[in-house]
Amino acid sequence: MKSCQIILNRFFSERSFPISVKTGVFLSSLFLYLFFALIYMNNLISPAEAKLSAYFFYVIIFFTTFVCGFMPGILLTAASSFLVISIFIPSGATFASYSPANLEVFPFLALYFLIVIIVDWFRKNFEDLKTQSELNRELYEQAKNLDKLALAGEIAAGIAHEIRNPLTVVNGYIQLLTLRGEGKREECQEIYSVIQEEIKRTNQILSDFLLLSRPAKPNKTMVQLNKVIETTSSLIYGEALRNKVVVNTSPDPDLPETCLDREQMVQVLLNLCSNAIQAMPDGGSLSVKTSYNRKKERVDVEVSDTGHGISQGLAGKIFMPFFTTRENGTGLGLAITQGIVLAHGGEISVVSEPGCGSSFRFYIPLYNNCNKAGEATSTQ
Repeated sequence: MKSCQIILNRFFSERSFPISVKTGVFLSSLFLYLFFALIYMNNLISPAEAKLSAYFFYVIIFFTTFVCGFMPGILLTAASSFLVISIFIPSGATFASYSPANLEVFPFLALYFLIVIIVDWFRKNFEDLKTQSELNRELYEQAKNLDKLALAGEIAAGIAHEIRNPLTVVNGYIQLLTLRGEGKREECQEIYSVIQEEIKRTNQILSDFLLLSRPAKPNKTMVQLNKVIETTSSLIYGEALRNKVVVNTSPDPDLPETCLDREQMVQVLLNLCSNAIQAMPDGGSLSVKTSYNRKKERVDVEVSDTGHGISQGLAGKIFMPFFTTRENGTGLGLAITQGIVLAHGGEISVVSEPGCGSSFRFYIPLYNNCNKAGEATSTQ
């Protein structure tokens, strides 16, 4: 089945139309050709009517080439040429009996082939223009997100600088009081413990702020992303088990090594998987899938859950810094995740419907500002 799909894709070439549409158009064109050939060979129409009807094949060849590609167009043109020759030059005709009407077949056929060449050239340029337009749109969206991240980063850097120092001093004095035994009563010890935990939590928030403002430059090497998925699955196993979430992974067996920072990619997957688990408080299913896009030379990753989902109005805001729907959330996890993906030359998006779960999808180019394939360091 897979080999048939490959053969069809090569025959019809790369076109934006679905394979079912291209197959249907080509078969319809062949049917029209066979129908016309049948009625002509059975003398159901006169030679003059046959010549006039042959002009209709200009439309069929044009449409077939535009939708299906060069090979189907040239095949239909070649088949039509044999029929047209038999119409313009009847069997048994001698050279002496040729007339200008007979010679008309040559420019007639030349125009057939010219249509195929011109339409295929037009279609190819149309596809290239469409691809470039999509790339420009992606770059524009990335530029907008980078501007937002830059602004948030400047705010985060200021907050971290002003607050981290006094928090460090407070934390130091609390530890000193604990060591001196000032708070022997159990009640005071509990208070100290709560204070220290909150300071620890605040420091973690500030660390996230700093990461958002000054993201670490990816240390890229050639990595097998399926191995990263395995590592992430083992790290979230305990949390998933406690929340009655079943984790399913679907790694692409043909996935090649990818140029990326392994530790940063673990952080991306941990953020997405942890968010998915928290979106399923009553349990559910978490799926992580990888696939290889050969045409665009990139690796696609999809993290899906069966949780409560995200409304359409909120889906466009979830990557904005400080935006969160959780009571104790900071709104930085997905912003940092997006920053890492963008730093790898990729893009991340979400598809969600309330009550039906969410699906986060991102891609990473195979070779993006990495060493040459032969020189890159390979790591598992």
